[in-house]
Amino acid sequence: MTFSSPTLKKAIKVAQDLGLPIAGYEVLADGGVRVLTSPPAQSNQADAALDQWLKTQNG
Repeated sequence: MTFSSPTLKKAIKVAQDLGLPIAGYEVLADGGVRVLTSPPAQSNQADAALDQWLKTQNG
């Protein structure tokens, strides 16, 4: 397999379409690509609601 710019662009586009934040990419020795993602900067509303509820519980 050899690296190509269109392959990298497609891989990044798929990750973005899935809502994943892109942190970078790697071109592998075999010509493949690896898209690096990072955790979202903010938690979603359900996580925030759960965190708030947990604060009100004992323990």
